Amino acid sequence: MSKKILILEPYLNLLGGSERMAFEVAKGLAKEGWEVHVGYERDGIWKKRYEAFAKGFHPIRLPVLTFRRPWELIGTVWRLRGLTRRLGIGVIFSSYNGHLLTAALLERFFGVRSCFHLGLMGSVANTVSGRWAVRQISAGVAPSEQTAKSWHEI
Repeated sequence: MSKKILILEPYLNLLGGSERMAFEVAKGLAKEGWEVHVGYERDGIWKKRYEAFAKGFHPIRLPVLTFRRPWELIGTVWRLRGLTRRLGIGVIFSSYNGHLLTAALLERFFGVRSCFHLGLMGSVANTVSGRWAVRQISAGVAPSEQTAKSWHEI
């Protein structure tokens, strides 16, 4: 497996905890020799911070919760498949649970592995497609033992 990862961080202008966590994961992977690329929809302050170690920035439409809009889901999967193929990326990481189904389809049909920061479940666990997606992803990072347990129960 190549040591190239695509961080899906749609909103580089937000300053929340999940954005910081994704940044720290990416920075740690870069220190371990991973080539980090950032896929984003909205530019912002995080881009400047990622520039210290990221190899590439890729503006791309990244709608969340696409399981509610199947045609948009197919378009997003197709765009990400093209990007990962062109760059030779083997892993996607995101802290946005709205990308779970997109990543699950990429993993299941195109072999692009996925890892998620598994924070609050929100509406993901309440849908058949969301529960299926959680079972497809390769790995998850949970902020607590209780959160990890709740995700394992899906």
